[in-house]
Amino acid sequence: MGAEPGPSEEAKRAFAAGVILLKDPDGAKYEDALTQFTKAYRLSKSWKVLGNIGLCSLKLERDGEAVAAYEKYLAQGGKEIDGEERAQVERTSRR
Repeated sequence: MGAEPGPSEEAKRAFAAGVILLKDPDGAKYEDALTQFTKAYRLSKSWKVLGNIGLCSLKLERDGEAVAAYEKYLAQGGKEIDGEERAQVERTSRR
């Protein structure tokens, strides 16, 4: 049995575009970044993208979407999420 294939090139490009939009020197472009992260998640189904979706949703004041993304992130990431990050995400999603 081989390992599961990694994310597609298209998913990687969408994720990278989302990161670039968050780091825009003129200010983070959360709406556009959310679109890219959502596309990356749809293509890859990687739980790691959900944290970024949660962050963008939170910044856009879409609290319900943020909490849902963070809860899914924590559930799917399980023990792979470091304890400090897990605690921070849990605090953020309870606001």
